Amino acid sequence: MFLATTLVGCAADEDDTGHTLTMDARLTTGDDGLLAFLSPSATIATHAPADVIGKPYYVGVFPAGFSSGNDPALFQVWGTVPESLAITTTTTPTFAPGPYDMVLVVYASTPITEAQLAFEEIPPAAAGGDLATFNLSSADVLPGDPDQALGTIRMNVADDDVAVEVENRTPADISDRDQTVASFEHTILIIP
Repeated sequence: MFLATTLVGCAADEDDTGHTLTMDARLTTGDDGLLAFLSPSATIATHAPADVIGKPYYVGVFPAGFSSGNDPALFQVWGTVPESLAITTTTTPTFAPGPYDMVLVVYASTPITEAQLAFEEIPPAAAGGDLATFNLSSADVLPGDPDQALGTIRMNVADDDVAVEVENRTPADISDRDQTVASFEHTILIIP
């Protein structure tokens, strides 16, 4: 379908006078060798690394508070999950100061068409078994900014480039509310 390290991207603006946004996503395995993920209902589910390596992923940047399926991406790229399970995406340097919402979806279960890969159709919403970024905390939403869109990571550009790290976080004790809430920050969830 596409090479493991080849990315095909597009940006709405080719003017390189702004800032970049970088998402550094890490899928980490536990002692059992499995990838563990929280679900939106605060349960833990797993994937074997082989379930996600070579699967397509999508990264998009949207206006803050965007309407999914209606507002076009300001930057978007497709890739495949590498054996390292590390996905780092840096946009073109086109972003002016202000808030943006950035999303990563790993399509571990949902089939992706050639038309979607060519940006002729919008990427589908994450479905059962797929993985998606999430941030329960609103700390990155500044006063006066739109609410953060569901399943996204808020990126605030000021005077410099912006970078954020996300990973599949799970609590050591799922019954510990504080640990569970903390695991929902800058995380990658599994969609039930």
